[in-house]
Parts: sequence; C-alpha cells; structure tokens
Amino acid sequence: MKKSKYSIPLKVDEDKYLLISSRTGAVDLVDEDVVELLYTDLSQKDLSIVEFLTERGHITDLSPEEELKEMEEFCTPLHTRFSRAKTHIIIPTYKCNLRCTYCWEQLLHAKGKDWIEKTLSFKEVDLLFEALRRLDEGLPRKEPLIYFGGEPMLPENIELIHYMMREGTKKGYIHYFVTNGTNIPVFLPLLRQYPILGVQITVDGTQPVHDSRRKGPKGEGTFQKIVEGIELLRTQKIKTYIRVNVDKLNVNSLQDLAAFIKERGWHNDESITAYLVPVFPHGCGGYSKAYKKEASMTNLVSLWSQDTLWEVFKRGVTDFHPLESVLKGGTWSPRFYCCQAHANQLFFDSHGKIYPCWEAVGEDEHCIGQYIPELTFNKTYKKWMQRTVFAIEKCRTCDYAFLCGGGCAYVAYTENETLFAPVCEFTERVLKEYIPFYYRKFLT
Repeated sequence: MKKSKYSIPLKVDEDKYLLISSRTGAVDLVDEDVVELLYTDLSQKDLSIVEFLTERGHITDLSPEEELKEMEEFCTPLHTRFSRAKTHIIIPTYKCNLRCTYCWEQLLHAKGKDWIEKTLSFKEVDLLFEALRRLDEGLPRKEPLIYFGGEPMLPENIELIHYMMREGTKKGYIHYFVTNGTNIPVFLPLLRQYPILGVQITVDGTQPVHDSRRKGPKGEGTFQKIVEGIELLRTQKIKTYIRVNVDKLNVNSLQDLAAFIKERGWHNDESITAYLVPVFPHGCGGYSKAYKKEASMTNLVSLWSQDTLWEVFKRGVTDFHPLESVLKGGTWSPRFYCCQAHANQLFFDSHGKIYPCWEAVGEDEHCIGQYIPELTFNKTYKKWMQRTVFAIEKCRTCDYAFLCGGGCAYVAYTENETLFAPVCEFTERVLKEYIPFYYRKFLT
C-alpha cells in the first residue's frame, strides 16, 4: 500500500490540512502527522489509520498507471452523460448600445459594422428552435435559454425577443438574460409575462466610477438607468445577479460600491446577489488595466478578506471550484475537463454559427458548427469535446489532474495555438489560496 497519486493535502490552518482524494471525492480534515504518515512505510503504522486512509482512497495498492486507467474508464461514460443536456446561449445580435472601456467585443469590430449589427430574423429564430428541438429531443428537463450579446435587450429588438420568449416557453424553456441593464423598463412586461430564472446586470462601482467605464455611444453615463432597472426587478422579485467587473482602475473604489449596495439594502435582499469578477486581458481585446488570470485569485481572496466587502459579496462567492460542494456535504465528480465548453455549452450567434465558449464567439477558428440552414457540427467541435485531461499528455501524469481539468482551452489556444496544452497556474492558486480561504470563511 502507498499514497494514492490523486490524494492531495492542502494546508487550511495551523496544523490542519484538507486531505483530498480527487479519485474518490473524499475530503478529510487531518493533522500534519497524518499527512507525514502518507509519505512513510505504511506497513509499520497503526492498522486502524491505514484502514481509514484506504477506505477513503488516500492510499492504494494500484500503480499510478492503474489509477489513471481506472479514472478513464469511470469518467468516459460520465462525459457522455454530462454532455446530453445542452445549455443554449443565444446571441440575437452582436450590436450593443454601450461602449465599455474593456469590452470583449473590441476585436470583433474589425469584421465591420454590418457584421456586428446583423440581427436574427424571425425565420432564423424558427431555424434555431428546430436545432434546439433536435439537440434536446428526449430530455426529461431542458436547461434555461440564456440571452447574451452584444446586448439582447435593445428596444428595436423587443418584438424579436418577445417572439423568442413566447416560442421558447411553449417548448418548455425558461429564460435568463445577460444584459447591461439600461433597458429594463422597456422589457419588464416580458420578464413578468414569461418564466424567468434570472437577470445578470453589471455595476462596476458608484456613479462616477461606473460612468467612466460603462458609457453610452455619446459618452453618457449609465449608472442611474441601471440602478432604476435593478429596483424595478426587485419590486417584481425577479432574481438579479449584480456582476462587478474588477480591474486595476476600479479595485480601490469597491468599498464605496459596497456602501452604496448596503444603503440600498440589496445585500440583504434574497432576490439580489452581487459578486466580483476579475477582468482578463485575453477576454477583453488586450485591455491594459486587466488582471493576469494567474494573479486574479490572489486579488479576489484579498478583496473578500475585507470584512466590509465580505458582508456585501459573500453570497456571490461560489462555483469557483467543485470542491465547494463537497466541503458543504455534496457529492464529488472528478474534474476531468475544465468547463462546460467541453461538454454541454453552445453559443448560437446572429450569423447562424455555433461556438463552445463566450470568449471564442465570432472567431472563425473556434466555430464548431452552424444551425442555419440546418444543424451541423464540424471537426472543431470534436476537438473541443475531446479536450479532457486524458487527451493532454502533461495532465495524464499530473497529481492535480482531476482537481483541475486541464485549465482554460481558450487560453491554451491563444498561448500555444493548440487546445491540447495545459493551463496550470490558475488552478494551483485556486487550490492553494481559494479553497483554504473558503474553508476558513464558511466551515470554521
């Protein structure tokens, strides 16, 4: 018997470790003596401790190669099952009524105004729903339709969105909007008429900070409109997610934003969840004030550690890593791919193209298929679906493989011109900084 390759100790406090088996999903709080024991001759140790560690998967008689083979046999059918129910994200148009300083669409504007402003027609929406029918046929439950952009809530497209919501509801879907929030009054009747999972709106600071970043086409501010929109949603108890994009320009103003949110009572309203998200340069056209992804987790943990920010944003501190659910008593599934882009996530754009990832939309090399004139997928789709830790050579020998999933494919392609390269440092920081932080904040 020896230590399992996939049993990882993470120090969470003085002389306290989370001993994590990414093979079995066991997470045990142990002291330093138990961690040291794993690296010694186990045959000479207390039998009861050895039996416990064996039962939990921390020690094994399998070789590393046998453990990997066992995991591959276990995960392959899981991948098929996880890929069945698709999450459909619809981009009715890439057009937007704002000119945000860090806009992720900046590189797409090189395609020209006509390309950006192309909007789905009613006939094309019918073709979209035919594609969704084929993709979701036989499912007992359908995932929500997510409206993305560009900006999905443009007043000139209200009849189109009404048609999509009406037809989608008939077909058993509920709806979720990712919007800049400037036109909530116009769209509120639709949000009241049809089943809504929620609305995501971005607020980047108090009025002076927000208005310097998220501007209208003439440079006008948007803060007041957005606040009014959030209050309207609140009166209807429509679940609202306030996203705060954090970069080097607004990070020092977050205390003021937290005070504003508390003054409004949003932090205690169950229908509102505010959360912080770092801005990355690769997702925003090389925006110079963005945080490098590998350093972003350190930055977030530092922000959350401030009590005044924690009080406001703590409900939005979730879903950074599957270990969270295990620490709260949930079940474990090995992370053998990084995100839904390699399983069940599909973006349908206004040109009839399909993409796997929001950062990749509009980029021809990442187009995985089309739904106009009919649904077809190409070889690129197969590559995105094949990107698991089993297909990345370095991941096959990595102890952290099933806690990581190989990292972001879009970053891998940007930096290495291949999907099948690992992106490691961000995951290491999540495990060594965020998980101990999460344990101390939520479980002690």
